[in-house]
Amino acid sequence: TSTPNISSSGGVSSSTTVPTSSALSSALLHHKTGATTTTTPATPTSSCSSSGADSVTPARAPLPKPKFTLKNTMKNHKGAIYALKFSPNGKFLASGSFDKTVRIWDSSGRQQLVLDGHILNVVDIYFSSGSNSSITTASYDKTLKVFDLSSGKATSTFTTPAGFPQCVVSHQHHHYCGTTANSILLFDDRSGGGGS
Repeated sequence: TSTPNISSSGGVSSSTTVPTSSALSSALLHHKTGATTTTTPATPTSSCSSSGADSVTPARAPLPKPKFTLKNTMKNHKGAIYALKFSPNGKFLASGSFDKTVRIWDSSGRQQLVLDGHILNVVDIYFSSGSNSSITTASYDKTLKVFDLSSGKATSTFTTPAGFPQCVVSHQHHHYCGTTANSILLFDDRSGGGGS
């Protein structure tokens, strides 16, 4: 229904429309029944993907600890042991000690032989290259000895002219010895001893 609108100039205008009582009742009834349309705001989405910096890396399971078991103890030496060597075939272990001896053990840990002859500590040992029948020893008594393992006897003895032996290796008939005199000595067991 249109109602007259009195303008400031005193004229009457019919441009303003006032809702009737029936229209108001219809609007109120529409509100009470929940028919009013409601706009739900959009839920913001994250720009980070599951593989981005915010992803959580699962903790790794701890590595299992190795289990070591003591299987044997060889205790026949009477002094500290400073040298261990396996024979080329892997069946025997030689040990050199400050008790001045070299002992030969089998793979089960049983002592098979004792090599005597040095008068001071044995510091290194070496099985002859490619052989399981002889071993070269070095001692603080300034000597190298070559032992025959079948008899347990020394077949050659070499004396170092200077310095104390620290290490020894052998190849065929040649025996090399590193000394505290800053030198490496070469002995040939075919020449009856001597150093160079």
